[in-house]
Amino acid sequence: MEDKMQAVCDELAKGRSLRSVCDGDKSLPHWVTVLRWVQRDEELYEMYSRARAIGAEVLADEMHDLARKPLPSDL
Repeated sequence: MEDKMQAVCDELAKGRSLRSVCDGDKSLPHWVTVLRWVQRDEELYEMYSRARAIGAEVLADEMHDLARKPLPSDL
């Protein structure tokens, strides 16, 4: 279970959504199962929570970079 959770967390840390991670890889558990795991196991919750925090930072950086790009000149 922990190796599958690590695979999920690795993708979450890249800024992907839980549903896209789990739906996109049939070797991973359903996203509802992941949520049940983190509700029942403190260690898995910590892994999940850290991955989500890192993913949020990645998305914030992407939004920042996008906002600083100049608009296309053909608009």
